[in-house]
Amino acid sequence: MKKLEETTNFIFWKKLMDLKKIRKEIDLVDTEIITLLEKRFEIVNKLKDLKLKKDVTDENREEEILNKISSNIIKNIYLEIFKNSKEIQKIK
Repeated sequence: MKKLEETTNFIFWKKLMDLKKIRKEIDLVDTEIITLLEKRFEIVNKLKDLKLKKDVTDENREEEILNKISSNIIKNIYLEIFKNSKEIQKIK
């Protein structure tokens, strides 16, 4: 009985450690995503300055980007990115 308990305990701790390792990987990816989004919005801000001087809207740009994406989940995320980019460009 004690051996079974030790084995069960070991499995539990192993899964817990695996979970922590996976969460750490997710944290690293999240950090990269945040950094890249911040950089993207800085660039969008530069674009805002250009657009204030002259209308350089490309109606097909969003569709071109979305066509490169196969996952609907990621497309939805990009639609939010586009929405927020437009909001940034409206701020004066």
